[in-house]
Amino acid sequence: MYTQQGGDAEELTRPLGEAEPAVLLNPPVLRRSHACGA
Repeated sequence: MYTQQGGDAEELTRPLGEAEPAVLLNPPVLRRSHACGA
């Protein structure tokens, strides 16, 4: 239950302010986010 929703919530909360700046400094982060999102 928490595995699916937890991952979705974390991905939505992270990219909001942590993945955005991280992607700019770390391009590989974008690939990791896409792999997890897909």
